[in-house]
Amino acid sequence: MKGTTHENNDDLSYSHPSEDEESVDFSVGESKMSFTQGEEQRDEVKEVEEMARRETLDVRVWRLLVLLAFVLTSVMVSTGTYVILQDKQEDDFVNSVSFKVSLARRLRYNG
Repeated sequence: MKGTTHENNDDLSYSHPSEDEESVDFSVGESKMSFTQGEEQRDEVKEVEEMARRETLDVRVWRLLVLLAFVLTSVMVSTGTYVILQDKQEDDFVNSVSFKVSLARRLRYNG
């Protein structure tokens, strides 16, 4: 039975078939690969954390803007309603007083 040596870029491995036709692989390049993958994973984690932080900030800003829009809308509606009702109340008062004054004049002149 022959052992086989594989030589790829950074990966030097030797596999020796055993009697059960299983092979054992002793890789030298895996430690470099796992170290590089570890750094890449840490970089990816940092990128994801930064993206999550920015998105969280964006969500908070939009929540604040929506809340501000609701507050401004409610203030405008309340102010508009107050102005309209105040004008109507003044008109009703003027109409009521003028009606009573005109009724009092008629009664006084007719009576």
